[in-house]
Amino acid sequence: MLKLLPIALVVVPFTAIGQAITVHPHPSGAGVEVVHSGPHPVIALKIGERGLLSLFPGDRLHLDAAPDSDVSGRFPLGGWAAALGTLGAPWAEYHLRTAGAYLDALEPGRDGAPSEASNLAALRDVEPAVFAQWVETPPLRLALVARAARHAPVALLSAVLAATSPESIHAPWPEAYAILDTLPALVRDAIEAKGAKAVPALISSPAWAADRGLGDPVLAWAFRGQRTAVRAALAARTDPAASKALEVIETKLEDDFAQRLASAMEADRIEEALHLATHAAARWTMDESTTPSADAARLTCATLDGASVTAIRKNRLLAAEAYLRLAGAACGDRQIYRERIADLFGAIGEESVGRGDFGDAVQWFHGAHYFGKRAIDRARLADTLAEISLLRFREGEILEGSTHLDAAQDIDPLRPRVVEAVGVRPKADPRAKLGIFIIIVFLGLFAIRRLRKVWSLGGNGGGRLKRRR
Repeated sequence: MLKLLPIALVVVPFTAIGQAITVHPHPSGAGVEVVHSGPHPVIALKIGERGLLSLFPGDRLHLDAAPDSDVSGRFPLGGWAAALGTLGAPWAEYHLRTAGAYLDALEPGRDGAPSEASNLAALRDVEPAVFAQWVETPPLRLALVARAARHAPVALLSAVLAATSPESIHAPWPEAYAILDTLPALVRDAIEAKGAKAVPALISSPAWAADRGLGDPVLAWAFRGQRTAVRAALAARTDPAASKALEVIETKLEDDFAQRLASAMEADRIEEALHLATHAAARWTMDESTTPSADAARLTCATLDGASVTAIRKNRLLAAEAYLRLAGAACGDRQIYRERIADLFGAIGEESVGRGDFGDAVQWFHGAHYFGKRAIDRARLADTLAEISLLRFREGEILEGSTHLDAAQDIDPLRPRVVEAVGVRPKADPRAKLGIFIIIVFLGLFAIRRLRKVWSLGGNGGGRLKRRR
């Protein structure tokens, strides 16, 4: 397991080792010559309007492109560990595209659907044997890998958590990498992006768990699908909080629980009240045969609801999800509980919109609308559906765009964005309609003539049909 590394104002190695891929007018006067003088292969290149699958060190290619063509590409994931040792400015864009900060140059996917980009798809499928050497101490290198961890398997995030801390600091990134957030912010984004899958890794990293609002490891029991991994992570720890979390699910709730919780709430002892409510709800969640009393359920629901509001406000969405999952055992199907779930789904959807992922956002907004049925839920869902329809109309995907627009009109037809999309929906050309009508008429005539050849009317048979021989 990697050690927790305190990172403080470390000078980032930023020498330009090698040169970037360059484009020069070809000696023949036709097209350009592309020269790769660097030390590492690159893939998925776009040179002007031309695409190139790969380019290796020392390659010189003659292409039909403009002399001022821009060059974009990324490193193959299998060779990124070596390339991360070359962080010079000429290679910044290649690193950023490999890490997912930019979309793939050659196959970026459709607008509003960044998950379709080839570089993000490659990160989702990367094998542990490939990323095992990515996590090393230089802060800029860690920042790039933390950015990639948002899309890669959760095992990479586990390694990043072990190599960093929420207090990690560093010198400002070089200008070529200025798009990167601070290292702790990148790690937080990766944790929230992974959602429940990140919980076992967080439990193994108490500092990061506390930073994300899961300092009480009992909260981890809220995630049913992760309980086996959570139990193993808790068993590997030796601190009292981990031991208590293992005990809490196996001990009976005290008879005076409701009274103790009420006293803590009345005395404004927020942490004590939250501790009691979290542990009680975890027991009810783990043992569904137990039913809380009305007073215990009401007090627990109110306490966990308040905690979820605070977590959403602080953008600790994973912690908010944990509180709401536990609150279900106490709140039932109350309106306030449904609205709080809608708040969480809406916040996650807004995060997706901020990343330009409208396809992901619309799923969360659908959930928010289902639970909340509020004006804001309708507005966000209708606007996002209309936004997708506009993107698809622009790309010529009329059928898909119309499907999203029809859904938006069903939800809120008067939203300005929906009205705008209706105004730009491609309309059928009247001449095309006339052409289709003419084709149908002629097909009908040919069909009748064909039938008259197959069947003939019998003159003496009282109009009965007689099959021809």
